[in-house]
Order: sequence, then C-alpha cells, then structure tokens
Amino acid sequence: MNVSGKTHSVLEMIQTCAASYPERPAIGVTDGKQYSFTSYGELWRLVESIAAGLTGRGIKAGDRVGLLLNDRAAWGVFYLAILRAGAVAVPLDDLQKPHEWASVLIESGAAAIFVSSGYSDVLTEECGGIPALANWMVVDTDNLSALPFHIPADLTGDQPASWPAITGEMIAALVFTSGTTSAPKGVILTHRNLAADVQAIHRLQVFDPNDRFLSVLPIHHTFECTAGFLNPLCQGSSIAYARSLKSREIIEDLKSSRATVMLGVPLLFEKMSQAIKRGVTKQPPVRRRLFNFLFVLAQFGKKRLNADLGRPLFYSLRRKAGLDSLRLVVSGGAALPPEVGKFMDTLGLPFLQGYGLTETSPVLSVNPRRGYKYDSIGPPLPGVRMKIVNPDAAGVGEIAARGEMITPGYYNRPEETAKLFADGWLLTGDLGWKDNDDHFHITGRAKNVIVTAAGKNVYPEEIEMVLAESPLILEALIFGQVRPGETRERIACAVVPDTEYITAEMGHLPREQVERLLISEVQRICGGLADYKKPTEIIVRGTEFVKTSTKKIKRFLFARTKEELFPIDPDAETD
Repeated sequence: MNVSGKTHSVLEMIQTCAASYPERPAIGVTDGKQYSFTSYGELWRLVESIAAGLTGRGIKAGDRVGLLLNDRAAWGVFYLAILRAGAVAVPLDDLQKPHEWASVLIESGAAAIFVSSGYSDVLTEECGGIPALANWMVVDTDNLSALPFHIPADLTGDQPASWPAITGEMIAALVFTSGTTSAPKGVILTHRNLAADVQAIHRLQVFDPNDRFLSVLPIHHTFECTAGFLNPLCQGSSIAYARSLKSREIIEDLKSSRATVMLGVPLLFEKMSQAIKRGVTKQPPVRRRLFNFLFVLAQFGKKRLNADLGRPLFYSLRRKAGLDSLRLVVSGGAALPPEVGKFMDTLGLPFLQGYGLTETSPVLSVNPRRGYKYDSIGPPLPGVRMKIVNPDAAGVGEIAARGEMITPGYYNRPEETAKLFADGWLLTGDLGWKDNDDHFHITGRAKNVIVTAAGKNVYPEEIEMVLAESPLILEALIFGQVRPGETRERIACAVVPDTEYITAEMGHLPREQVERLLISEVQRICGGLADYKKPTEIIVRGTEFVKTSTKKIKRFLFARTKEELFPIDPDAETD
C-alpha cells in the first residue's frame, strides 16, 4: 500500500486508503472481551456524512470548531469530519476545568463545538454566552461504544455539491498547549504541517500497513493524534482503542486485539518495567537465577553479536505479561529513562523513542532501530534539519529545527511567535548536544536550568531521571531554591514515594519512617553526583504532582521555596 507520495493533506492519504481498501479494518473498540472494527470505507462515509452536517449548519472553511469528546474512537471520526468540511479543529482537554474550556473557545473564536452529552450540563452552567455554544452539537458517546457507528441524523447531512478545496497553508488545527512552564498558547498546525510529519514518519519504514496500533493515550494530544491516529490511518494500518490506562485493562486489550505497536509516555513504560521486575523478585531462587543468566546472555548477544536474543529467550515471559503480540513500542511526550528502554529492549520488546513539540506537529527525530542509543532522541527525521545554537564549552546549547512540519506560529500571539524563531529556525527551548553520529541528546529545558552560587549550570531533568530509577520513588522534582539574603539558587529535591511498591516489599510503614527511607534513598543515589548537583534540601510529599495529559509535571505551578512547594491552586491536587 503506497500512500507515501508527496501531498499536503492527511485527508487525501486517508481517502486513498478508503478508496483502495474499503473493507480493510480501520478503527476498533472492545466490549471487554473482543474487538469489533469499522472498515476504511465505512470510516470515510461517516467522516463525509458528519462533515456534510457541519456545512448544513453554516460552518464554512476556516471556521473553528471545538472538540470535547470523552470517547477516543468517536473523537477521531469527528476530528476528520471537521477537517473535511474545511474547518479548523480545536481540541479541548477533557481533564481540564470548565473555565479553561471557556478560555480556549473564546480565544480561538470557535463558531461551534462537538461535545459529549456528559459535559453539556457543565458547559451550559459555567460557560454560558460563548458563541460556540450557540451552535453546539451534543454527541451521546455512550451510544457510540460499539462499531460500526450509528451517528444520529441531527449530526449528519447530505453531501454538498462540492467540498472545500484544501490547501497546504490552510489551518487544520489550533492546539492549545498543556503548559508545563507557562500559560497555554494556541499552536497553529496547517494541513501541510501534519502531512509533512506523517510522510516523514512513513519514510522511516518502521511501521507496516499490517500493523495494529493499540491506542492508550489521550488523542487530543498532538503526539497521539499524529503518531497514533493519523500515521496509521494514512498507511492502511488499524487502530484498536484501549478502554483505559489501567494496567490490567491494557494487558487484556493487548491480548484480545493482538496489537503489534503501542505508543505510550515514559511513566507507562516505567510502571510496566517495574511490574515485571517485581514479578521476578517474587519467583523462587532458581527461577530468579535463570532470569538473571538469560538477561546477561541477551545483553551479550545485543552488544557483541548484534543479535536480538531476548526475543526468543523471553518469549514465555512476554506472553505471560500479555506483551507477546507487540513487535514495537514507541515512547514520546517526555524523556524515557535509558534504563527503562534498555531493560525492555533486552527482554525482546524493541523501543523507539521520538522527540518533538506540539509546535512541530510533533515529531522531529526518532531513535532508529539500527544504531539505537538509549540516552539519545536519535537523528532528525527525513526532511528535518536540527542544530545546536550557542553551544557552551561542553557542546551543550539550545536545539533548533527547520522543516515543513513546523508551525507558522501562535494564534493571535505575534510577540510570542517572534520569540519562537531565530533566522528561520524554531527554538525548541530544549538544551542538548549532538554526537558524531548525528544523534541528539537532551540535557533539559532552558527555562528549568538552575544556576548555583558557584555559577554552575544544573539540569533538573538529568537528576530526576537518575532518581526515577529507584523503585522507592514514584516521582521526583528538582528545583532551584533561593534562600533569604541570597541571589543564587541552591538545589532542592521533592519526591513522592511509590507506596504500592513500599507496601508490597516492606508492609505498611508509618509516615515518618517512609520519609526517612526516601531521604536516605535520595542521598544514596545523589552520592555519586558532583557536589554542586547534590540537593541541599529533600522534601517528601504525600501526594503526586499536578501533571499534564502526557504525565509531565506542571512545573510552573510550583514555587521555589519549601513553604510554597505545593500547588498555587489548592484544589489542583485532588482533581
């Protein structure tokens, strides 16, 4: 199935698949026991039927249409329908507050919105008067849980005499960033941006039309939308939607769907690797010794023989864990701890690590299977140029990029757009360096760098990644602390204990004992760091940090003193 030819529209690629292979399975959902799939032909018919309903309501090319649906399979269908009508999709995060939805709808100038029935009452009560709500379309997603979909007549219409002509420069989506370090901004993604990124991914030739993707991440996030939704549908692959992010249900859905590819964020794979390790420690001594021997053997085969011995050696383990159908796992959205990728890869579960930003549609680079480096984000995708701007003596500087997948800028934010570029290069805000193999390595975010009293630069993410390897630590946050009368920052550390692991291994411990245990663990781990990187303050939290939909800590919510370490919004922790 060759759909990788040059085009400026993902719609054209999906339509080509629908025309060429109308009976091929496209998207599927499960009742908890087995999956049912809608074909490409049926999918495209639904897309055009809903798009016709939009045009019948007066939605014109260029109009913005909000999208707030709690069913991910339905979300994708309605997203494509918005694009087919020539309109602009404005995804809303269903985990956000109503006032945040209102802010996005107002700032984007949305003329209409598709909304799940479960959200309609709260929108009416707390977001009344917004223009988009005057032309809202309530979708009862509870009735869309089985496939093929049966879309209510009031959401569909007769096909127009002609569809709007789609050009590459037309805006396809306005994606308001989740904001780990600042308030959300509307990122403009054009049809050319999305098509260029999908085509660059296809040129890697790591995915196959026969692949079945298990979708577990929020689809409104650009990583999942491009790599886990548009990417497979533009090449004829199928997508099976997982019921939730619960580990047990993911494993059950993997088994019943027989998925071959799964996209996830590092936290998901960290928990997966920890669960496997815990399972091994509970085995009898003979089995533990056998596992360790086979693990060393698989490492030797990969390093010395360039052979993936883990694939046959640990097949029974992967089958028992429900992972035997997977041939590839893709991590994105944040940096993957090298030890996690190395561990899973040794077990015969190959990892790809991608890198990018919402502003880049989002993928810029991917670690290839050949020459894979666990501590790297890989070389640029085909058609992407990357470089290091203003490197220091160690070669560390800001990563900049160019390519057709890069946004024209922020919606109605000319000043912010101007800051985003320098001489035509997008400034990612990530610090890193490039090795001799053209692989890029990230050291941290420019905004997060801590400058110590000695003038040393400390990158919080590097320390956090080391701490994350401990089974006792669920989350870690390294931040700069300025003491009264001082101007330079000291290194402080806040950690959240992995109570599930601690309880399983040590029983229920008093809070004071858990705190001492965690402080001792941080000191032990950081003992191997340079003195200027060692935390001078260690704080143990009883609750997790507030995170984005891709499980990154919202750093901007946290101040830089011990007394103000908790969220500015006192209700945020309980959401």
